[in-house]
Amino acid sequence: MQGCRLRCGVTALRGLLCGVGLLWGIQSASAQSPREELSVSQPESEDRSDTQADAGAESGNRRSRSRTLGTHKPQSPESESAASEREADVLEFVREHQPKLAKLLLFLKKQNPNMYRQAMREMSRAHQRLSSLSQRDAETYQIELDLWNTRSQLRLLAAEMLIADGKSRAAHQERFEELVDLEISQDFARLKLLEERAAKQLSQIQTQLERHANGREELKAKSMKSWEARMKRQTPRR
Repeated sequence: MQGCRLRCGVTALRGLLCGVGLLWGIQSASAQSPREELSVSQPESEDRSDTQADAGAESGNRRSRSRTLGTHKPQSPESESAASEREADVLEFVREHQPKLAKLLLFLKKQNPNMYRQAMREMSRAHQRLSSLSQRDAETYQIELDLWNTRSQLRLLAAEMLIADGKSRAAHQERFEELVDLEISQDFARLKLLEERAAKQLSQIQTQLERHANGREELKAKSMKSWEARMKRQTPRR
């Protein structure tokens, strides 16, 4: 009985890690040990000789890096502190908008550091992009934030459905369809905003083209006057 429970526990852990891997495109072989680090799958090479050549080049690169490793300075306490601060900022961002995802990240940090690092890289990119948008474009920021939240929920739910049994999976199906529909609506709103802004920009360009076509002499006179004023300001005093 104890052996059966242990096997079931190992199987559940494998399934959980596989489901979590769906969030960041990380694949785990079915026979892989839970203690092994999961890696991003690479496309197979069509030519074995190319694969061997790439492997040889990579081996050479590793030897080159190992020879030059001693010349690199160790990471300073300041840079370690900055990295820790960035990590804390990203986790706080995720915790604010997706508490369930934040708990999952902390679980990964303990159980699978490799997967955690890959997930945090993606979260960091999303955080930086959204932070930048929040400072320069509030309307786009809100749309993109809503879209990120919906897609995060979809990935979490997809991971749960991947490891769920038939009844649990069916129970999640309705919510999954709702989220997919919401994602499509939010993406439509994003594209609609881009269309409106592009139309406005096109209208401005067309206005400028008309000015160039119909008021060439007037534009020329203004440009000449502007250049003369610049040259006058730059003329050295005697």
